Amino acid sequence: METCCNRDIFQICGSRKFGWAFLPSIRNSGGLITLWNLELIEVDSCFEGSPSSILWQKLQALKDNIKKWNREELGNLNIKSQKLLQSIESLDRLEEIQQLDEAQLRQRLQDKVEYEKVNNMIERFENKFPYLTQTAQPRPTSDHLPLLLDISDPSWGPSPFRFEAMWFQHKGSPSSILWQKLQALKDNIKKWNREELGNLNIKSQKLLQSIESLDRLEEIQQLDEAQLRQRLQDKVEYEKVNNMIESCTSTVNLFPTERSYNSILFSSMPPCSKKTHITGHL
Repeated sequence: METCCNRDIFQICGSRKFGWAFLPSIRNSGGLITLWNLELIEVDSCFEGSPSSILWQKLQALKDNIKKWNREELGNLNIKSQKLLQSIESLDRLEEIQQLDEAQLRQRLQDKVEYEKVNNMIERFENKFPYLTQTAQPRPTSDHLPLLLDISDPSWGPSPFRFEAMWFQHKGSPSSILWQKLQALKDNIKKWNREELGNLNIKSQKLLQSIESLDRLEEIQQLDEAQLRQRLQDKVEYEKVNNMIESCTSTVNLFPTERSYNSILFSSMPPCSKKTHITGHL
């Protein structure tokens, strides 16, 4: 990748709330794009130059400083919490055998206060990032292995609006005619999708497996011209299929939100418990 612009970043992220910095490809290097969420991170300046000479030095220095600060100021909170709990429990067991002196009572009180403080810090972090996950992503079209740090809620959100089948059982009504037309349209669309496109997810997985197998083979031996051409074709086809999958998932949103103009319609539909469910007109 030799050039990059705001349009490319929008196609990658699907949003304009991300800042970015770009380093072009150099010989066999695939280039480097750094992204950050503008709502969470404020960047004063960006690196310039080769990644190996500037970016990695800054990241290493930042890593060392964070490690030093964490070691000196906090330490491992989980280990510290366990040690404090063990100290409190040992003094409790000792108190069952003999009476504790003033120093031991003072030590137990200090440990309880410190234990509560450490647990509050752990709970605040877990409450602020309850869905924090870090996963390694596949690299079908890049030389770099992307790492995904995700703090989003994995829930699906509001339940979708659903039609009741009993609404279409009144023969001769506009709803019955609409149901028959939708059923015929559904069959035609499924047949066209099966013959023309097929299962895009399975096709994407097969292309990704083919690319990864050629990448693993390249680590053992040099690829010939046919294998290089095949991998290039698979990468182009993989990007094309993934763009089709993304367009399918982002074209129609059937989940009403609080700001949706249709939410009033959805909330005013008759509940399923009513005996009569007939569509009067279309």
